This record gives sequence, structure tokens and C-alpha cells, in this order.
Amino acid sequence: MRHTSHTTESILESIAEAYVSVDWDWRILHVNHEAERFLDKPLEDLLGKSLWDVYPDLVGTNAYYEYHRAMADRSAITLEEHSPRRGIWLELRGYPTEEGLAVYFRDISDRKHVEQALEESEERFRATFEEAALGIGHVAPDGRWLRVNQRLCDILGYTRDELFLRTNQSMSHPDDLHEELDLLSHLLAGDLSTYSIAKRYIHKNGAAVWVDVTMSVVTPRSGASRYLLAFVEDITGRRAAEEQLRQQFVLTRSLTDSTTEALFMMDTAGRVTFLNPAAEQLVGWDASTLVGKVLHDTVHYLKPDGTRNAMLESPLTAVFTTGTGVRNHEDTFIRRDGTFVPVLCANAPIIDPSGMIMGAVLAVHDNTERKRAEQAVRESEERYRHIVDTTFEGVWSYDEHSITTYVNGRLAEMLGYSPDEMLGRSIYDFVFDHDLALAREQFTERLDGSKDKVEARLRRKDGSALYYLSSASALSDSGGRRIVTAMISDITALKRAQSDLERAYDREHRISETLQRSLLIMPPRDGFRGLTIESLYEAAWEEAQVGGDFCDAFSVAGGKIALILGDVAGKGLAAAARTAEIKFTLRAFMRDTTSPSLAAARLNEFVCEAQTLPEQSDDMIVGLTLAVFDPKTGALEITVCGAEPPLILRASGPSEEAPASGLPIGAISGAEYDQITMQLNIGDTLLMVTDGITEARRDNVFFGYEGMIRLAAQARSFPALGQIARAILGGAQNFAGGRLQDDACLLLARRTMYVG
Repeated sequence: MRHTSHTTESILESIAEAYVSVDWDWRILHVNHEAERFLDKPLEDLLGKSLWDVYPDLVGTNAYYEYHRAMADRSAITLEEHSPRRGIWLELRGYPTEEGLAVYFRDISDRKHVEQALEESEERFRATFEEAALGIGHVAPDGRWLRVNQRLCDILGYTRDELFLRTNQSMSHPDDLHEELDLLSHLLAGDLSTYSIAKRYIHKNGAAVWVDVTMSVVTPRSGASRYLLAFVEDITGRRAAEEQLRQQFVLTRSLTDSTTEALFMMDTAGRVTFLNPAAEQLVGWDASTLVGKVLHDTVHYLKPDGTRNAMLESPLTAVFTTGTGVRNHEDTFIRRDGTFVPVLCANAPIIDPSGMIMGAVLAVHDNTERKRAEQAVRESEERYRHIVDTTFEGVWSYDEHSITTYVNGRLAEMLGYSPDEMLGRSIYDFVFDHDLALAREQFTERLDGSKDKVEARLRRKDGSALYYLSSASALSDSGGRRIVTAMISDITALKRAQSDLERAYDREHRISETLQRSLLIMPPRDGFRGLTIESLYEAAWEEAQVGGDFCDAFSVAGGKIALILGDVAGKGLAAAARTAEIKFTLRAFMRDTTSPSLAAARLNEFVCEAQTLPEQSDDMIVGLTLAVFDPKTGALEITVCGAEPPLILRASGPSEEAPASGLPIGAISGAEYDQITMQLNIGDTLLMVTDGITEARRDNVFFGYEGMIRLAAQARSFPALGQIARAILGGAQNFAGGRLQDDACLLLARRTMYVG
């Protein structure tokens, strides 16, 4: 028995594990050397002692309860426990014995560290796999998805479970599948270690998703089946950007080819690397010849005076060294044929991402027309200055602060000052105190762009009144200041005689009433197919209709319709007689031609010749508007002779002023007249008025053409032409205080239908 016990102890001492046994009362019976090393106590402090008395810190631990369970159930236990006291991990195995319980334990810290490292590695792999910006998938050789990350699900629009039911091939775009299957076969055969392909997958929503796929074969060391590792990058946005860049390139090339500005690109040596068609046309060199040449040595080496133009001294080449371009640089280039061309240049450096100057781009504008225009402006300004200084009218310029900036000699003479005495003074220094409020109102309106004629008075140096009539326009100078320039006509003598003239006019007006009425036979309202006509005449004086205003409408050759509105200068019997002569002579002329400009020219010669006859007491001047309308096409040919331009009230859209003008009939023999063509659409209305409307006056302010346009815009929605005519006439009368200063005539024509 003693031999057996000795043998047992020898065995327990020889094993690598620590061994401790306890009896049924938990007293320690055996401790081998390995256990003694772990327990850090001598044998005499252990043997025979209660395990829980020696190590009270074990009470309540997992090991404590497991030992008791093993003792009670007589069952083996195995557990792993961390020892805070020693800072190590232990593997504990307990086995029931006849004496009580045998416990084997060993240090497994190294294994636990390896396991922890492996677990952390697995966690890092899972995190890398799941949180990667790329889609990642494991694919079976037959194309089944084995494992996918969330990014791949997001790219394709499917959940993991949905992808596991699909294959890589079934989700590929049919047009891309053949190429990928060919690469896949070479990869699986070992001919390729990896491949990359730009392809399209079909998203769950049916849309094509562009991706870059990199595929490689993975053969696990464990001997498990090999699989394919797929990295999938969504490049839909990049493809869209590339397409946008391609379109931008096409657009840029289109712009450079279509722009009228000459464009050159050069390297840092000044050699041409690109030029557009406009540049070829400017210098006379084609791109195939000029590319590679130094631009300066080809088109910029000489000055117009024949001296050499050194490249290093040219402002255009400084950009290569300083990186600073020029703008609005005036220079001269030499064409291939040796002629000089004035140019306006701007250039800028081409800089790479590192900040290095790679070259420059040069934009060149042919400055020939501008130079000619500048010369013409200088000549025009000289002529203007001469005219202004010698004109019979006064010229007055003042700025936005009412300070006089220029007066001509005539204006200074009108007011009794020298020009120097007026310069720098406020215009209000020459206004009577009673007129200051009105003067300030007129000043504001002119700054805002009003061109209405103004009649008022100024205070001369001697305190007397100068009555004047003026028109003005406001422009901005090069410094941005608003400058008003007014033309001043002295009407003092006219004002004195005005009362007598009005009385004389009234007498003559009454005498010629009967003749005037005979001339005012208005055109028929519905006498022309496809066109409705309305006319309205209003005499300046209520008691008679005497004046030179008239309108007419009649058919001419080709089914066309002539529309005439005229104003013969003068009043009374003479004006009425002239009106009749003009009206019926024009009818006769337009039987021979339907061209309004030719008819106007012929009528002008007729009137000019009539003025040379002995019985002609004074000049006959006629303001006239001729319009010939083709009801088949809607074309409207218009000639204006010293009259207000017609206005077309569009059925839809803004009103449109006819851009026509010309000299009055009878002004100059041999005058030529232009005609313009406009389109009168269904529902559009042609409006023609005499100056009795636009020159309606309130105090010293004229109603103006702009006032007539405003009234027409307000009234154009009226269904009847008569309503529009009366609204315009009534508005002018209201502006003038109920009475016009001149006779007024309106002619309106509305296109109502197509005429075949």
C-alpha cells in the first residue's frame, strides 16, 4: 500500500499539470510541485488545511460553485478561470475521487492570448468586410454569391438573402456578360491571377449600374473549396462625370470653333500649340502651318513704323515669366500677306496643379472696326462741337447734381452771360423762385430718361424772363455720371405773338370748316375683307374741324390695302386745300405702285415742284405714314415721312413699335424713303396717330410717344377698335386738361381672318 502511494505521488510529481486533491471536508490532501509553484505557499501551510480557509478569495467564484457541484453530483467538471491574483488564465478540471475531489489545473494564458488575437483579427476582418467603401463578395465558381457585405447590397439594391438566391452572371448586363465569362474562364483555368472589368449590373429597380469589378481566386489553406473574391466599385457617378467631361470637351471645341474671337494657346517658349478658325482667319495662317512656330516671331515681330518688336519687351510674353496676364492690351499683328491689323488682346497663364506655368492662352479681337469707329467718333465730335458752337439754338449740359458742365455761346448770349460765368453753377440759379418746384420736377424726369419737350422760362442776368422750348436726353459718361443735354429754343417773341396768332387762327378755322368736313370722309369700317378699320378725328377747337390732318384707306393692285395717315402743315383754308390735293394725288400715285416708299418719293417730288410755282405762297410740308397690307400673307409694308411711327398692338405679347423714320414730304427734293416690312397676325391691331396726340401738353410737359404707348397698352384688350381709339384720344385730352393744342387723327386696322 505504501508502495502504491509512493508510486502515485511519483506520477503526480512527474506530470506537467498542477494537481491538488481535497477530502470531503475540503481539506487539502495532496499538492504536487507544479501546484505548489502556482499556489505560492509552502506545503506545511497547505496540507490538512481547508481550501477555503487558505484561499478565502475563491469563495463565491465560479470555481467555488463548480467544485461544489462536482463534489455533490460526483461529476467531472472543466472550466476556464482568470486568476486576478496572478494575472493569468487557468484551465481547471475536477474529478470526484473516493477521498473527495482531485483538481488539475494549468496556465493557458498563451492560448487565450492567441484566441483573443484570433478573435480580434476576425473582428477586424468582419469590420473591414462590412464597412468597406467597396462592395465585397465571395462568389462560387458557378457564380453563386456566398458572402456579401452591405455596400454590395446597397450598390445592387438587394438584401443579403435576395443576393444569395442569385448569381453574378444573372445580374450582369447582357451586353457585358460575354466578355466577363471569357475572363472568368481564364481566371479559373489559372491563366490569369486576377482581372478587372468595367461592366454593368442590373439594379433591383431595373436601372443599369456601372461598376469596376476586380476578381481573383482564393484557395483556403484549410483545404476548403476555393472561391472567387470580388471587389465591386460603383462608378456610375464617375461614368456620368466622364460623359459630362466628354460633352464639355465637345462644347468647348464647338465654342472655340464658333467664336469670332481669335484664340491661341502656346507653350512656355511661345510656340503655338492650338489656334481656332477665327485665329486662322485673323492672321492668314492655317493651324497645320502655324502650330509649332513661335507666335511672336510670326505675327508680332514688327511695329507699324517698321522697327523691330523685341519679344522680351512685349507685354504679351511677360505672362510666361511673371504668370500675370494682360487685359484690353492694344497692339498690332502682321498677317501672312504682310498687312498690319490692329488688335485688342488679353492673355492668361496655364498653370498645372503644382503651380508651374505650362503655357498661356491668348484671346485676340480684330480692332479694325473699333479704330475706324473711334476715328469717326473723333471726327463726329469735332463736327458736333462746330455745330453746337454755331447753332442758333442754345445747348446746356448739366450733371445729376444739377451742376452746369457745358453751355454753348448761343445759350450764354440768350441769358446775358458768358459761358465761363455759367459753368459750375446750378441750373436753379437761372430759374425764378416761383418756378423752382416745376424745374426740380422736370430735372428729375429728365434724369430718369424722359425725352418729352418742355416749355418754361428762365431768368436772364438782367432779371427779365426768357421763354424757351427744350428737349433733352440723359446719358451716362465714362465715369458713370448721368449727364443731361438740353436743346433750348428762344420762344419769347413767339409767346408775345401767341395770343394774336390764336385769334387769327380761330377766324380762319371757322371760315374753312365746310371744306374740312368734306375732306373727313372716314374709311369704311368693314369695307375690306380680312381687315376691320376704325378712324377718329378730333379738332383742336370745338367749334370747327379745320386743319391738315387726314386719313384714307383704299384698295390697290394685287388685292392689297393702302392705309394712309397724314398731317399737312398749316391750318384753315390753305391747309384744307393742300390736304385735298395731297390726299387725292397720293391715291393716283398708288394706283401705279403698291410700294409705299416709291409712292412717298414720287409725292415728295410732286410737292417740291409745286413749291416752285408762283402761286405757291409758302412751303408745303407734310407728315405722312403709308402702310400697304397684304391680307393674303399678313405682310405690312410701312414708310414713315416725318410722322410718328406706327405701333402694332399684338394680340399676344408686348406692343411693337415700327422702326421706321424719314424726312417729311416736301422737305428736300430727291429725298429717298425706306420701307420696312412687319407681320400683322390674326388679332393684331395697327395703330397710327398724328402728332396731335403725342404733342398734347399739360403746362409745359408734352404727353409724348411714350404716353401714347402706355394708353394703347391699357386699351388694347377692348374688343372694339372704336373703344381703343376713344380711350387713346380721351387719355391725351385728359392729360392736356380737356383740350388738345393740335388736331388729332387716329387710324386703326385689325386683321380678322386669313384671306385665301
